[in-house]
Formats: sequence, structure tokens, C-alpha cells
Amino acid sequence: MYIVTLRAKHRSAKSAKYRAIIAHGVCGAVTSIVLALVLTLLSAMSVSAQQKRSFPIARTGKVSAQDTAVMRFAARQYFLRGMQYRLLRDYPSAIIELQLAQRYDSSAVIAYTIAHSYAQIGKRDIAQEYLATSLRKNPDYIPALELEAEFAIDDNRLLGAMTIYEHIVALQPKVKQSRYMLGRLSEFNNERKAIDIYQDLMNDFGDDIQLLERMAILQKNIGDTNGYMQTAEKITAMGDINPQFIQEYIAALLDTKQYNKIIDYIKPSRAYRWGEQLPNMIAAIIEHFLLLDSITVQNTKSTIDTVLTIVQKHHFLQWEISYSAGLLRYVTGDTSAAFTLFEQSERLTNDRASLLLLQSKFLAQHDNPKKSLQLLKKGIVLFDKEYRFPLQSALVFEQYSNKDSAEKYYYHAVTIEPTRSEIWTQLGIFHNSHNNYIASDSCYKRALLLSPDDPLINNNLAYSYAERGMLLEQAKIMAQKALSQSPTNPSYLDTYAWVLYKSGEYDKAVKQSMQALRYSSGNATLYEHLAEAHKAAGNYEQALEAFRKALEFDPTKDYLRTIIQQLEK
Repeated sequence: MYIVTLRAKHRSAKSAKYRAIIAHGVCGAVTSIVLALVLTLLSAMSVSAQQKRSFPIARTGKVSAQDTAVMRFAARQYFLRGMQYRLLRDYPSAIIELQLAQRYDSSAVIAYTIAHSYAQIGKRDIAQEYLATSLRKNPDYIPALELEAEFAIDDNRLLGAMTIYEHIVALQPKVKQSRYMLGRLSEFNNERKAIDIYQDLMNDFGDDIQLLERMAILQKNIGDTNGYMQTAEKITAMGDINPQFIQEYIAALLDTKQYNKIIDYIKPSRAYRWGEQLPNMIAAIIEHFLLLDSITVQNTKSTIDTVLTIVQKHHFLQWEISYSAGLLRYVTGDTSAAFTLFEQSERLTNDRASLLLLQSKFLAQHDNPKKSLQLLKKGIVLFDKEYRFPLQSALVFEQYSNKDSAEKYYYHAVTIEPTRSEIWTQLGIFHNSHNNYIASDSCYKRALLLSPDDPLINNNLAYSYAERGMLLEQAKIMAQKALSQSPTNPSYLDTYAWVLYKSGEYDKAVKQSMQALRYSSGNATLYEHLAEAHKAAGNYEQALEAFRKALEFDPTKDYLRTIIQQLEK
């Protein structure tokens, strides 16, 4: 719409022209008088409207300086009202006011603010239209560029977002947040560049634990061990360290055998910095030494002694530390010191029963069944209502082939806790291993009554049935139930395959056996079952190959050699 400003002489000239035309027309004198009156009235109304209008109708056409000032005032008033609504998170109302402001001011600021408001209410398409307008008005308007980058990140266009932030950083190279965002985006395709950005930031603004942690992660990812260690040193010199980082750094020091630094970190002058993480940290150090082979342990014995001396002298108040130190003393051959530490950890713990069970299990694993059973006997006396002591006693006796004592303690455990399915399951396994199938079936069924969906119980009973070639349909159902709980468990897959084989479904058995091998590192039983399924299906070459693999895993199975020789003929 154009604005038309009528001056008095223009009105007079036009009125005269219209009067002359009408006077010579066919409408007559009366019509001339009526039309003249109408034109005069319209002219008067136009003048009145121009005098009363407070804001200009639009910005097109020629406007006066006074109109320009009025438009700026109007834009400012609408914009301020829009911003007030934004503060209240009333974005729809804010958009209305901001759009009114845009009628008088088409700046990049207002277009961006409308775009951001639309984005807040989830209307991305409209937001992007206004954002494009803002950037056309000012391609270097940083808030609009940041919003454009945010949209790119949301759309997973990370390279596009990175390009935008490169432009932003070029516009404001001293702004920390923009450079940090560029670093974060660079991590996805150029980790070295991200490291350089973070390092430059710290050169300008000083060390920052957040940036150091980002750098450490990236240096670890690209295999920059020296850089990682240097960055980690800076992090450990700062306070309030991420517990996960502490563990990772200690692991890195242990892997690189920087034992002197380890010793330095657990000295009292520095250990206080680790706070609640200290027990975990020391436990990780001790576990590292526990996992070393016996020769390496002997070669590092002086280091281990130094670590344990510091631990026993300064860090003995947590039972976990005393217990871990006792384990390490034991594997280095100092059993007397080990049992002293075990007893110390017993006095410190609030859960003596669990600690006794841990100690007994460790000793049984390290070929000391006598001491293990002594601790368990002590537990049975002290905690006569605790089923775990007789149950673990049974497992130790079974480990060392004492069948009668094992059976006695299994039934002792189930007498204390007859409603615990895991005890009945262990009894089922025990009786099955000794070919007492009536007893094993009874125990498994008792366990299933208590835990009908337990995958282990279903799997074990299904396998037992398959081995005996009985109740195969029931076995199939139980094997499927176990797999529904754990579909990638190789043992469960093998059981199902064996049930299928025993049912005469050889092709399906082959398929399931292949699945079992897919999810395992392989063993003699898995390959033997696959071989039997191939053989029954008539796949003799594949069967021969699988039998050979089974023999590789277990050369003691002499009967496999006979089968292989028969297939080779």
C-alpha cells in the first residue's frame, strides 16, 4: 500500500477537474452536485486520518523524518513487550509482539529473536525461515550463527556445525565458549585439532580441569601415551578429580609399570586428595599385582613390599584395604602377615560373614582347602542361620573330591534355607555329576517350583534329559525358555542344539550349534556336538572338520581319534 499525501492545491485542481467532467456529462446538474459533495467529504476524511494516526501504516514509500522516529519507537515498544513475554517463557505471545516489531524494523536482531522463539516451541521449519532472514540481513550476526549451528547439531550435521563455529571463532577469536564449542565439534573427525584448540584455550585462559579431562580422553584415543601422562599429571595436581579418571590414570601407570609414581601417590602427603576413592585406588593397585604371574611378582617384590608397608602403616582403617593387602601378602608367600591382615579386616568390617566367605573362597582357589574349611567351620558356628557357609563348604569339598562331605553340607544348607532355589540347583548339579538322576531330577524340579523361569535351572534339566534321550519335548520347551532369558548364551544355545539333535532334527541342530560357536571362543564340547549334528545330517566333510577342532581343544578325548579315522576312510 502506498501512502498518498494530498495537499490543498492538489485537492482544488482535482475537484475542479472532476466538476468540469461531470458538468459536461449526461448525468445532469443534480448528479454533478451530489458527486461534488461526496468528493469534498472524502477529502476531509483523508486529512483527518492523517492528523490522528500515531504510527505509520507501513515503511514503503516516501516517509518523513517524523514518521521514521515514530516507527523506531513503535518497533522498540513491541520488541520490549516481546522480550518480556520471552522472560516469562510465553513464546507464542512473544512471537506476536516481535512480528509487530518487525513491521517497523526488519533488522537481523528481531528476525533472529522470532526464530529463536519459534524454536523454543518446536516449530523448526518456521524458525529456520526467520533465521535465514536474519542471516541475509547480517551474515555475521553471532546469535543467529549459533542457532544455525545448534540446528545442524540436532540434525547430526556435525561438519556443517563445525564450519559455522569456525566462522564464529574468526569473528570473535577471544571468546572462550565459542572456541570450546569448536573443539568439541572437532573431536568427532579431527581429535588432534581438538587437542590443539583446548591447549590454545588454556594458554590464553589458564589450566582448566574440564579441558584437561577432554584432552586426556582424546590423547588416550589416539594413542598419545606421553601426552596423556603429562595431561594426567596436571589433572592430579588439581582438586576435585573425577573418580573414574583417577582409576583410569592409575591403571595407565600400572600398565606402563611406573611404580614409583604409584608409590608417591599413596603416600600420606598426597593420598588425602583421593578422598573416598582411596580404597578403590589401593584395591586397583593391589589387584594389578595379584594378576601378575608368579615370576613377575617375585621380580617386583621390593615394589610390592614398599606399597604394602605404606598401606599397612597409613591406610589400614578401611577393611577393604586390609583385606586386599592380605591377599597380596599371601601370593608373595608371606602367609603369616596375610592372616594378620585378614584378622584385622575382620575387626574393621560390619559384615564379618561376607568377609569370611571371601577369604575362604580365595584360599580354596589358591590350593589351601584346609584353611578355607577352617574359616567356613568358624562361620557355621558364628552364623548358624547363614546358609552360605555350609553351601560353600559343600563346594570346597566337591572341588577336592570329597563326595560324602559335599553331600552332607549341601543338605545342611537346604535345611537352613529350603526355599532358596540356588541351593536345590547346586544339589541337582551335584547329583547329576554323580549320575544319580533320580535325585538330580527331584532337586531340579524343586528348584523350578521356586523359580520357574530361572534360565540356569531350565537349561540344566533340559540338557540332562537330552543326554538321557528322554522327555525331549519337555526338554525343548525348557531350553527355549532359557534362551528367551539369555538368547546369546553359548551354553544355552548348545543345550537347545543337543535337544534338537536327540530329537532327530539334525539340520536345526547344526544351525543352533553354529550359533553357540558364534557367541563363544569355542571348546571341545561345542565342536563335538556340531560334529555329531553334521554327521547325522550327512555332512561328512563338515563333521570331520568339527571333530578335528574338538580334538584340538581337548587332546585327551581319544575316542575322537577313532571317529576321525573312520570318517577319513
